[in-house]
Amino acid sequence: MLACLSPIWTSKHETAKRLAQRIKTVLDVARSRGLREGENPVTAIREGGVLPKVRARATHHRAMRWQDVPDLYARLRERDATAARALMFTCLTAARTGEVLGARWAEIDLVRRLWTVPAERMKAGAEHRVPLTEEMLTLLGAQEPLGSEVVFEGQKRHAPLSNMSMVMLLRRMGIEGVTVHGFRSSFRDWAGEAGAPREVAEMCLAHRVGSAVEQSYARSDLLERRRRLMEEWSRFVASRG
Repeated sequence: MLACLSPIWTSKHETAKRLAQRIKTVLDVARSRGLREGENPVTAIREGGVLPKVRARATHHRAMRWQDVPDLYARLRERDATAARALMFTCLTAARTGEVLGARWAEIDLVRRLWTVPAERMKAGAEHRVPLTEEMLTLLGAQEPLGSEVVFEGQKRHAPLSNMSMVMLLRRMGIEGVTVHGFRSSFRDWAGEAGAPREVAEMCLAHRVGSAVEQSYARSDLLERRRRLMEEWSRFVASRG
């Protein structure tokens, strides 16, 4: 077992972990059926700490420079397609792909100018309120006449766009080297350059700020301060139009 795992344990760690898990499963099943006896060697290797520890490498989503976002937005405006409007909405809200594509009209309050993403659709498992700017409302206004239950409907009635739709749109536009998720980083970099307070910028991204103790005392989601920042971001993004 060591001869099998050692050569790739550090160079291809994720592959090695999956391989070890599958071998362990096969040997466990074999033992349950009386085909082998004794301890599973994969378990022995893990518990014995024979293989070196490998630190997980942080992965970062490739992001477009914030200075280039207005030009992209202007190009998207020229396209009359739901995928284009979904990507524009993603840029403006700095929301995650799944949050945007899963958006339903029941979550949108046009009077209060709020999009409330329920906890079950948020990465952190907590409800997140997104202030809607004038530019966001314009995009929503273009989608509302479709009469769908979801904001950005795909090929099936009342079902959202594919999670690859925005990525493929970028590729068709000849834009390489960036990810849709990366627009969150574009917003964060812009907010830092604009001098936005850290806690306001981070809350726009639905990130938790501070220690667990600080979070327990921070009851406000800084909605109005975030609204002002998002209005400023929207004006910047749409400035080429």
